[in-house]
Amino acid sequence: MSHVVLRQPADVRLMNATASVVFTLVFALLAAAAFMWILRNPAFAIERVVVEGQPEHSNAMALQTNVMPRLQGNLFTLNLEQTQQAFEEMPWVRNAIVKRIFPGTLQVELEEHVPAALWEENQNDSLMVNRQGEVFEANRGEVEHESLPRLSGPREHSAQVLAMYQRVQPLLESHHMHPHALFLNARGNWQAVLANNAVLELGAGQPDEVAWRLERFLQSLPAALEPLERTSQSLEYADLRHGNGYAIRLKGVVTGKSAAQPVRRPRR
Repeated sequence: MSHVVLRQPADVRLMNATASVVFTLVFALLAAAAFMWILRNPAFAIERVVVEGQPEHSNAMALQTNVMPRLQGNLFTLNLEQTQQAFEEMPWVRNAIVKRIFPGTLQVELEEHVPAALWEENQNDSLMVNRQGEVFEANRGEVEHESLPRLSGPREHSAQVLAMYQRVQPLLESHHMHPHALFLNARGNWQAVLANNAVLELGAGQPDEVAWRLERFLQSLPAALEPLERTSQSLEYADLRHGNGYAIRLKGVVTGKSAAQPVRRPRR
């Protein structure tokens, strides 16, 4: 059984192809016209920006200077991801959530950094650490930075440094010592500086190990100072890195070699 294939005449095929091309062009022109109408329609213009989250440092002037010039398009065509990035690049802003609210409103919820400490790095006096242990850059003059502790270390370990400070702070303050700074060097050794500029070499190790070493030092220090009729406020330097004790240097106490004096640590 044979099959017969009927083909349309060439002029009919040409007419159909031409119609398809014309239809496509008309559709493209209509889409372009609709897009241009959206761009120019005042109903889609960004009339106001509403900021939520009760920011303390991101005021209207900062928004006007840093963000508004970067808002491209109207409420319909605005790139929310780029807009979010523009807000998050502002000083003090940790996170931003941007939403379109028709008609004419751009709603932004800001989460600001809350400084927990100052961060020392390459003599940059605008770095701080937030409560999440993240390093950020902002004007320290906008906060009471003199009351904040100073932290330093490899930046990728900033959260660890903050956590260690929060670990040793109550231990020291329970013995009337106030930590002013905590540093972590590249070899993993910790150093604390007290408000009276006394330096404590805490050594390396896991947080529990460092905390145990410090606690044993604090518990035995009064007995070590009693024969010298001194208190912890006389402490100038302490090295806790010794395996079975520690060495201390006191203000106003001079030895023959003017060196830190070894003190045996009590047994566990």
